[in-house]
Amino acid sequence: MAGEKDTPSGSDGEFSSKMDQIESIITVLSQQQRILDGLGFSLACIHLNESIEALRLDLTQLESQL
Repeated sequence: MAGEKDTPSGSDGEFSSKMDQIESIITVLSQQQRILDGLGFSLACIHLNESIEALRLDLTQLESQL
């Protein structure tokens, strides 16, 4: 265990490489999150448009009954 603290110089490069990989993964996940947020907004708009259309049909039916 004590020998683990005495890391060879190559380990610093390996650690840096792993950190770069982690940062790349975080970047990709952040981009995907923004895409999903955009899709969620788009789906919400589609649902809202469908609700508005349904209300218009209801109003048309009510007007025809008057």
